[in-house]
Amino acid sequence: YEAASGRDLSRFLFYEVFTTFKVAVVVQQLFARYQRGDTDDGRFAGFDARVVAFARRAAARIGGQI
Repeated sequence: YEAASGRDLSRFLFYEVFTTFKVAVVVQQLFARYQRGDTDDGRFAGFDARVVAFARRAAARIGGQI
């Protein structure tokens, strides 16, 4: 893609990890709303595990562990 488009992808990893972190924040906010009772939508009940999964995915991409 880089060769065909001429776009610089040297910072792609940064944006991938940053985006994963941002999604984790949104998911955490939804889980917090569920925990506080601000919503009774049961789909949010297991979002705490998803936040951990997103954090692990981001850390793994940069060679770290959580």
